[in-house]
Amino acid sequence: VPEGLKQVVKALGDSFIGEDGAVDRAALSKLLFDDPAALGTVNGIIHPMAWEQIGKEAYEASEKLVVIEAAVFDTAPAKLFDEIWYIYADEETRIRRLMENRGYTRKKCESIIKRQETEEGYKNRCDRVIDNGGGREETKRQLEEILNHEIC
Repeated sequence: VPEGLKQVVKALGDSFIGEDGAVDRAALSKLLFDDPAALGTVNGIIHPMAWEQIGKEAYEASEKLVVIEAAVFDTAPAKLFDEIWYIYADEETRIRRLMENRGYTRKKCESIIKRQETEEGYKNRCDRVIDNGGGREETKRQLEEILNHEIC
């Protein structure tokens, strides 16, 4: 059993562990969605562990460019990043994509977005903003422009 899971079970109990011993993702999601304190507890346990592992892998990478995708930077070590990019899509586009790709209800999507950092908050933390509200080709064009002309 991974250390993070052991610590989460110790902190929150095992109500989200199935009879087979595996994490019942639906039960855990409901617990975290319904209880902000539980979400804070899990984030406080898992995020530092995840960032430590991500940092280790990034520093050991032999590639010239390492991209780390994350929605939450609350415990991310600032020295890990040369730049932070905000991949932006308007709220309605994000809701539509969550509903299509994950099967969430509109209400759940709105609640998720409400709990996230504000658009202004993300933009204030970031060095670049990529508009991901259009099609894939437009997003790809923006990324290629940066990667081909500014970074590499």
